Amino acid sequence: MSRFFVSGYNSESSSEEEDLLSSSEEELLSEESTDSEFGNDSDSDDSDSDSDGAPSGPSYFLKKSFMKGSGGDSDSDSEDEGRKVVKSAKEKLMDDIRDSIEAINVAKRTNSWSTVVTEFDKLNRFLLKSSQQGFGTPNVYIKCLGGLDDYINATLENEKSEKTLNAIEARAINTARQRLKKQIKENQVFYDLFREQPELFDTEEPLNLPSSTKQQDDEANNRLLNPVFATLKQIAETRGKKNIDKYEQIQTLEELLQSSNKNNTFELISIYQTLLSIRFDASSNQAFMPLDLWKQQESDLNALLDLLESKFKSYQFSEYGKTTDEIDIEPEANADGVKVIFGSITSLVDRLDDEFTRSLQNTDPHSIEYVERLKDEGIIYKLIVRGQTYVERVTSEDVRTKTEQLPRVVLRRLEHVYYKPDQLIKANEAEAWKGVDTDSSLVSKTATPAELIEGLCQYLSSHTNKIYGKHALLLSIYYYAVNGNYARARDLFLNSQIYNGINHFDSTLQVQYNRALVQLGLSAFRSGAIEESNRVLNEIVNSQRSKELLGQGFNSKYPNQATVVEKQKLLPFHQHINLELLECVHMTCSLLLEIPALAASSNSTKENKRKANIKSFKSKLEFHDRQFFTGPPESIKDHIVHASIALQKGDWSKAYNLLSSIKIWKLFPGTEELLTMMKNQLQVEGLRTYIFTYRSIFTKLSIAKLSKVFDLPTEKVVEILDAMLEGPEVSGAFDDNKTFINFTSSEPQRSRLQELAIVMNEKVGLLTEKNEKTSSNGFGKKQPAQQQQQQQQQQREQKDSLQEENNKFRYANVNSNNDEFQAAA
Repeated sequence: MSRFFVSGYNSESSSEEEDLLSSSEEELLSEESTDSEFGNDSDSDDSDSDSDGAPSGPSYFLKKSFMKGSGGDSDSDSEDEGRKVVKSAKEKLMDDIRDSIEAINVAKRTNSWSTVVTEFDKLNRFLLKSSQQGFGTPNVYIKCLGGLDDYINATLENEKSEKTLNAIEARAINTARQRLKKQIKENQVFYDLFREQPELFDTEEPLNLPSSTKQQDDEANNRLLNPVFATLKQIAETRGKKNIDKYEQIQTLEELLQSSNKNNTFELISIYQTLLSIRFDASSNQAFMPLDLWKQQESDLNALLDLLESKFKSYQFSEYGKTTDEIDIEPEANADGVKVIFGSITSLVDRLDDEFTRSLQNTDPHSIEYVERLKDEGIIYKLIVRGQTYVERVTSEDVRTKTEQLPRVVLRRLEHVYYKPDQLIKANEAEAWKGVDTDSSLVSKTATPAELIEGLCQYLSSHTNKIYGKHALLLSIYYYAVNGNYARARDLFLNSQIYNGINHFDSTLQVQYNRALVQLGLSAFRSGAIEESNRVLNEIVNSQRSKELLGQGFNSKYPNQATVVEKQKLLPFHQHINLELLECVHMTCSLLLEIPALAASSNSTKENKRKANIKSFKSKLEFHDRQFFTGPPESIKDHIVHASIALQKGDWSKAYNLLSSIKIWKLFPGTEELLTMMKNQLQVEGLRTYIFTYRSIFTKLSIAKLSKVFDLPTEKVVEILDAMLEGPEVSGAFDDNKTFINFTSSEPQRSRLQELAIVMNEKVGLLTEKNEKTSSNGFGKKQPAQQQQQQQQQQREQKDSLQEENNKFRYANVNSNNDEFQAAA
């Protein structure tokens, strides 16, 4: 484009700029065309026009940084551009590799293994690019592999004694170890040389190994495998990848198992191990494992145990085994001549039992399918018993209380028996030990149910990981409470003081604590300890989250709002505690305690009324009295309310008929003994209520008549009345022969006006007491400092003792959202 068409062209400015050009610049410009010369003039002119603030010329729409001569305005910018270093592709790649290695070193020191996995994958991509461009394997990469391998081994060794990693980081470090092993295997020659002579890798240039060494390494990597192990290796390499037909792999492994050499024990164990793992992987994306697949898995696991038990002196399957470089290489024999293969019977049994529990959780509990599925519990329990006996044999005595392999399977066995009555446990044990030749060293196969629970809990309590001991304690409390041994369960609960720190544990242990607490209250009711039962059950029944606290559902959220993890923590239906039975027991205890207390406080002094400040049952009675029409009792609550009304009048027989007609009592074992206990309690409390209600009317009552009305022995009536006379509620005395009780009342008969005056006097006294407290707090005449401190100390001690007593039976506030943070802490 001609410069004459450029607006704002000035020939003087162009000539001035040409005079400023050096000779070298003129030589460069002379090589260009005339149009480029004109363009240079126009650019210089444009810069002048730009400085004036008005864009002009064909380049007016370009930024200044892209125009020729724009950098000339700043000398510092031109100097910076002159100092830039141009790096080669190799140098840039080496810088990226060093940055990734530095990020890995920083992340591993902070135990951020998720970051280590990410950066290690990035480092391997840089290594692939280096090999593609012919740069070789950098020495810093081999040094990084060695350092990372040492650090991972040290961290995993430390984890055996101290659990410092949460679940996410624990999975990440295992992933990092697997990927590290793969890279070490691919660079085995360099890695072995680094371990032997690490000083060779201090240089920047990659090492050139002899061709003979590489050739030997290639021959080792490309050696021929047995067709069976070749198939197993191919399947193992596809684990975790997408678009893989797992069921086709299962079919291949089953055919391989049928056609394999039955005399090759290591080959059979390897096939079983891979087959069981692939089956679990196939059902990982489903709610639970299908029944036919579960049956095959159980059959193959039993077959694996048969094989291991028959070859126990030559092969063992344990977590203490060491992995080999190749899948077909057998581990070296130990001092006893036994080859220990790396694997875990405990993990396989745990996973199969979890699948059984999930299938129960996803089945309608009121259907026939649930009952049919529940029949398989005997099968899985027998498998757990076999697994426990095998793990006991492969675990030495000195490490039993330190490792996690044996206590996990023992706890799993205990979780299957603790909630059952003794008769059912005895039947399960007899069925489980059929066909099992070996005996358990923890608990003999001939042990009674109580000895079984005691032996398993004693082992778990002796383990170094105290969480197993706490699980064992709660499960044993539940067992003794279910089987009617209330005294033993109560002693275990109070002596352990587990209620002090229960809110700091995970939600699974908190749910187990609440279940043991509730079962303790039910056991107290069955044994006749009504007041103790009411105190234990009061808080958890009156809470709005009883289902969630017991691991039986959700009160605070809809089922579709619960996460998968929260749903998996729920207990199967056959382990649930009946909430209607729980509420019925609590209301019956309240009836037996509060009706006599209400009768005693109706004509008592102010202090006694304060002691009898019980509103739970009183509110139910007042609500019933406000109803215009009350029909016959229908629900459990109606029966108990009508029974309380009858008991207020002293009609214990009618109250007993109403309570005994409730069909839910049949859920308790020994229903006849329970109804007998309730009848005796109603007779006693009916007598006390009758005395409290009518003592102001009668001046004398016959002991024989009371014994006949309440169907109690004369000695029992005298004992009850004697205890009542010792209290402040009733004043009176027996005659000489203890055939009559004479009531003496110091309170004269008052009119309605006198009663109102007394009420007013109490309120004025209460107001005066509040004023005195206000004045003692600094708004009036102050008490001496020593007296104030004594009063505060007494109040603090009373408050602490009351709070400690209440905290003994306070439920654990289950919150599964804190599990991850508790594990991290």
